[in-house]
Amino acid sequence: MSVMLEVGGLLYLKRWGKDKLIWKAERNGLYSVKSGYRLCVEDLIDTSHLRRQGFWDGIWRLKVPQKIKNLIWRMCRGRLPTRVKL
Repeated sequence: MSVMLEVGGLLYLKRWGKDKLIWKAERNGLYSVKSGYRLCVEDLIDTSHLRRQGFWDGIWRLKVPQKIKNLIWRMCRGRLPTRVKL
């Protein structure tokens, strides 16, 4: 930590302790890949075109096999691999 002191019209820098890196994207100040990814995706890259309104949680709560949920989600998002899209 450092403090600027003014004594007799002169500025002095008084330091104590060691400097340390702090990652401001996390409350605990520690970097994680998850927080770095979140920062990139949410703050630095415009992903608004990827968000669509829909009842997506309802799809994932269905009591059907995962491959059926994935198929429904792909159909709703227009992501089925068809001859036209390939």
